[in-house]
Amino acid sequence: MTIAAAINSGAPQYVVVTVSSAPANASTVLIERSIDQVAWTTVRGTTPPAALSGGAFTVNDYEFVDNTVNYYRASYYDTSAPAATGSPAAASVTTSAGASASVTPTMPSGLTLGDTVFVALACTKSTGGVPAAPTGWTALAAATPDCVALYAADWTASLTIPAFTVTGLASGDKVIGKAFSMRNVAPSVANAQASVNAAATGIAYPAFTALGGTNAGPLIAFIRSINTSVTPAATTNDTATGYSLLTYENNPISIGAGTITVAGGVSATSSVIQANMSARLFVSQEIGSTTPSLGTIAWVKFPTRPYLNRQVVTIDVDDVTKKSRSGTFDVIGRTMPIAVTDLFSGRNTTVTVRAVDRPTTDDLESCLAAGDVIFLHAPKGAVMPTGYFATGDIVRSRPANTGAVRYIKIPITEVAQPSPVLAAVLSTWQTVINTYATWQALINAKATWNDVLQLVGSPSDVITG
Repeated sequence: MTIAAAINSGAPQYVVVTVSSAPANASTVLIERSIDQVAWTTVRGTTPPAALSGGAFTVNDYEFVDNTVNYYRASYYDTSAPAATGSPAAASVTTSAGASASVTPTMPSGLTLGDTVFVALACTKSTGGVPAAPTGWTALAAATPDCVALYAADWTASLTIPAFTVTGLASGDKVIGKAFSMRNVAPSVANAQASVNAAATGIAYPAFTALGGTNAGPLIAFIRSINTSVTPAATTNDTATGYSLLTYENNPISIGAGTITVAGGVSATSSVIQANMSARLFVSQEIGSTTPSLGTIAWVKFPTRPYLNRQVVTIDVDDVTKKSRSGTFDVIGRTMPIAVTDLFSGRNTTVTVRAVDRPTTDDLESCLAAGDVIFLHAPKGAVMPTGYFATGDIVRSRPANTGAVRYIKIPITEVAQPSPVLAAVLSTWQTVINTYATWQALINAKATWNDVLQLVGSPSDVITG
């Protein structure tokens, strides 16, 4: 996996965030920005999580923090349904020579990020002590007084399956361990249950309410008897003298009450563990960083229409006011009024910028005429504030009657950041209409839809009257 971030060399300035070699099972990615790796802000254009193409994705961030380390975090998600994965090995069996015995199940093969490894553990003596969960593993449930347990851990390249030691045994007792895996599941102790059955030739299991409409297993069944077959067929079925360990991964059998029919065995006690899990879309994360710089010139940016972004030369910023939203109210019969308080409003001021000539003035006013919330992006330490603002009535003036220079006064009121769901686009359909007279002309100029999306718009695409 690779996430890279770098400032582009031209205008309008933005950070190019590129993801490549994402996890093979990841289908979408969410890109977030932070300057402290504690508070994260979603980068516009990745909410909801953006689709990966060939394990790669690129997004432009126009709203970075100037001259500061910007951390970019990529969170990868798999939107496929929960399912059994990997190739589990046969169960590992240890015959006790004394009061305890250990078993080390074999890790399934073919695993990747997003997989969960499960270990089903059982022993042929009901008084055996169920082991505590090893470091990095979670004990989901245990059937007592029988000795059957289920453990889970998220797979990583460094994950190993430790030895599980069962105590309270007698010589000749068997300890059985079976490892298997599932993808895109979220194991939870609160959503697992265990039960023990009296001697019978079948294995009864109770009803288990579906979690969030899903019915992802696994169901673990253990009976103190060998068998020749079971119905319904288990995903894995390991048998040997004196026991049968069955797992039903990702199978609806874990929802409604029923009985596993065992053929070829004898009446024996059995145990069941059910783990009903919701889908876990999250796969993994990685972080990259860059330190972008605006240089010395400020920008007026439009979060959802970056093709309108313009550099501006600031010549004055008025006093900043933060309006009070509190009030005092007189009450009959009381000397002191009652105060009703609230948070202060955002910053209010007027920014005056300089345009070198009439065309530059017209162009900037056309961009502002779109009426969007603007993002003032000033170099770090500049007098002009950085933030999101709504604009008031714009005033154009001339410092000299005979000169070409114009001053534009822009009253601004600080507002909340526009939702990141509102993605930035480089053009609109009006851009296409204004640029190409016919569909054939568009087809001749742009080979793919992605090429069309790279078409850069202009103020005339927004202001048509």
